[in-house]
Amino acid sequence: MSDQYLAQRMADLTQRLLPLLTKEDLTQTAIADISLMHRSNPSQARPIIYRPAVCFMLQGAKELLVGNTKVTYEQMNYLLIPVMLPVSGRVSQASPDTPNCLVSYFVIPVAHIEIPLREFSNTHQVVFGGPFPNHFIFAWRGLD
Repeated sequence: MSDQYLAQRMADLTQRLLPLLTKEDLTQTAIADISLMHRSNPSQARPIIYRPAVCFMLQGAKELLVGNTKVTYEQMNYLLIPVMLPVSGRVSQASPDTPNCLVSYFVIPVAHIEIPLREFSNTHQVVFGGPFPNHFIFAWRGLD
């Protein structure tokens, strides 16, 4: 039930979302803090300022450069960005047959925090992510 179940649910969700995503890049939904991203091809790295958010990679992969640290998240991975964060980012895995697709939920930080660029180093972890934890699977199962 765990990884295989979640992978199937994500594939189903992706197939439902893709026909709605008629433009490349970020699409705002009717729910103000939820956005969808869609790219049919890998992109060049570009500077981005992330707002505090949780991002769920449904299909494809994306790379971020945070200071000197490269962060890659791919299908069945999430990314938690707790503060406003300047990064360099690119879609690293996408094709017309299997486009990059992710869901972002922008969160309201408890306090407005800005981290000056000079604060970034390999000793500061300001982006968290990885494979979906098991409790995501059970929460998703509850949506059936």
